[in-house]
Amino acid sequence: MPIFDNLRKLVCCAPRQQEEDLEMAPLMQPGPEPVAAEPAGTGRPYQDYVESEARKYWEEMVNPGTLAKPGQEEIRSAAMPILCAAQRRRSGWSPRYMVHQGVEAMQQHAREKRWIRAPYSRLAECPGYVEALIQLADDADWLAREIPLPNHPTPEHPPVYYTIDPASKQAVPRSDALIRGNYVYTSDGRRLTRDDYIYPWPDPEIWPMLDDLASRQWTACYSVNLQYDGQMLIMFHWKNPHNDTQLFREQLSLLHFSPFPPERYRMW
Repeated sequence: MPIFDNLRKLVCCAPRQQEEDLEMAPLMQPGPEPVAAEPAGTGRPYQDYVESEARKYWEEMVNPGTLAKPGQEEIRSAAMPILCAAQRRRSGWSPRYMVHQGVEAMQQHAREKRWIRAPYSRLAECPGYVEALIQLADDADWLAREIPLPNHPTPEHPPVYYTIDPASKQAVPRSDALIRGNYVYTSDGRRLTRDDYIYPWPDPEIWPMLDDLASRQWTACYSVNLQYDGQMLIMFHWKNPHNDTQLFREQLSLLHFSPFPPERYRMW
């Protein structure tokens, strides 16, 4: 009957199938289970790699028995700077990028302190921090330092600034460095000028003359000169209010700088 023929074939083939299964068993065995990757950002792959490299370096460079084997904490401590650098590079915060940001912060600080004024360069558009530093140096003619004014009662006079002329290397008041006219008095209690402001003289090498004041419709102006000892000499130039052909000049240190006239000349 056909059923017996099928059973006979199964019985005869069983030993042969077992032998083939034994031969194929090494090939059919499943490989090791893949290790689940840690979540991104944990830094574990970097940490394992660095600790392994540090251990190999220790074993290769240190003679056996000369020093104690480093512990896990020592290895982690030595690997931490490398891990931090790798993390910065991984997130895009490279040292070069951080230096570039530092140059931009210098410019921002100068702007907030009013040491620099427009127009100024956009340092973020420079291809690198070296180019940003060069551009900041090119803009250095806009960088200014404060002109020291004498101590005076409140309200305090707003700060005024000067720059260094690139041609003459002399100090020049900035064009917006105006001194209030009601803060400067002569020794006899008179205001230097009735104008609201005393304007800065822009030429560092030549003092103004009467014609210069007349052409600008000024009655007074001031100039600055940076001395060798670092002191700032401030000189005022003003027309005699009673004689248009006479020009007075005097140092600020010999004048009265205050929002009020000298006390003996105050009118109550």
